[in-house]
Amino acid sequence: MNAVGTPPNIKQRQLLRIAQVKEKLAEKYARLAKTVSSKVRRRIYLNRVKKYTLQANNARILAGQ
Repeated sequence: MNAVGTPPNIKQRQLLRIAQVKEKLAEKYARLAKTVSSKVRRRIYLNRVKKYTLQANNARILAGQ
Protein backbone atom coordinates (compact mmCIF):
# COMPACT_ATOMS: atom_id res chain seq x y z
CA MET A 1 0.00 0.00 0.00
CA ASN A 2 1.19 3.48 -0.77
CA ALA A 3 0.67 6.62 1.33
CA VAL A 4 -2.91 7.09 0.12
CA GLY A 5 -3.87 3.54 1.12
CA THR A 6 -4.36 2.11 -2.36
CA PRO A 7 -2.44 -0.92 -3.59
CA PRO A 8 0.44 -0.26 -5.99
CA ASN A 9 -0.84 -0.26 -9.53
CA ILE A 10 -0.58 -3.36 -11.67
CA LYS A 11 1.92 -1.84 -14.09
CA GLN A 12 4.36 -1.10 -11.26
CA ARG A 13 4.07 -4.65 -9.95
CA GLN A 14 4.63 -6.04 -13.44
CA LEU A 15 7.72 -3.89 -13.91
CA LEU A 16 9.13 -4.93 -10.55
CA ARG A 17 8.52 -8.58 -11.40
CA ILE A 18 10.28 -8.11 -14.75
CA ALA A 19 13.21 -6.52 -12.90
CA GLN A 20 13.43 -9.54 -10.58
CA VAL A 21 13.41 -11.98 -13.50
CA LYS A 22 16.07 -10.02 -15.39
CA GLU A 23 18.29 -9.86 -12.29
CA LYS A 24 17.95 -13.61 -11.84
CA LEU A 25 18.96 -14.16 -15.48
CA ALA A 26 21.95 -11.84 -15.02
CA GLU A 27 23.06 -13.88 -11.99
CA LYS A 28 22.70 -17.10 -13.97
CA TYR A 29 24.85 -15.87 -16.84
CA ALA A 30 27.43 -14.37 -14.47
CA ARG A 31 27.86 -17.82 -12.91
CA LEU A 32 28.12 -19.43 -16.34
CA ALA A 33 30.72 -16.87 -17.44
CA LYS A 34 32.91 -17.85 -14.49
CA THR A 35 32.86 -21.56 -15.31
CA VAL A 36 33.09 -21.63 -19.11
CA SER A 37 36.49 -22.15 -20.74
CA SER A 38 35.79 -20.55 -24.13
CA LYS A 39 36.68 -16.86 -24.29
CA VAL A 40 34.04 -16.23 -26.96
CA ARG A 41 31.32 -17.94 -24.92
CA ARG A 42 32.45 -16.02 -21.80
CA ARG A 43 32.14 -12.72 -23.67
CA ILE A 44 28.66 -13.69 -24.89
CA TYR A 45 27.59 -14.48 -21.32
CA LEU A 46 29.05 -11.26 -19.95
CA ASN A 47 27.24 -9.26 -22.64
CA ARG A 48 24.01 -10.95 -21.57
CA VAL A 49 24.75 -10.02 -17.96
CA LYS A 50 25.21 -6.41 -19.03
CA LYS A 51 21.98 -6.45 -21.07
CA TYR A 52 19.83 -8.03 -18.35
CA THR A 53 21.24 -5.76 -15.65
CA LEU A 54 20.44 -2.71 -17.74
CA GLN A 55 16.92 -3.97 -18.46
CA ALA A 56 16.33 -4.65 -14.77
CA ASN A 57 17.51 -1.16 -13.83
CA ASN A 58 15.28 0.40 -16.49
CA ALA A 59 12.26 -1.57 -15.25
CA ARG A 60 12.90 -0.41 -11.68
CA ILE A 61 13.21 3.21 -12.83
CA LEU A 62 9.95 2.97 -14.77
CA ALA A 63 8.19 1.38 -11.79
CA GLY A 64 9.25 4.30 -9.63
CA GLN A 65 7.72 6.93 -11.89
